[in-house]
Amino acid sequence: MSDKARAVIPAASRRGLGIGPEAKLDFELEGDSVRVRLRKAIPSWRAEDGSGSLRCDLPGETGGTDER
Repeated sequence: MSDKARAVIPAASRRGLGIGPEAKLDFELEGDSVRVRLRKAIPSWRAEDGSGSLRCDLPGETGGTDER
């Protein structure tokens, strides 16, 4: 532990977990131990990517296409 309260994660552990310079880590207290987890980034999502589907059960509605 450094004088700035920084801990060093060994290189082999960083490589194994894919921890890089900009990685975000979560720390959890477990009794007298600390669990460190790599915070996984949530992939960005755009409507035009089309993941998921829409359905409309109203009569005369097409549920996703605009036929104006």
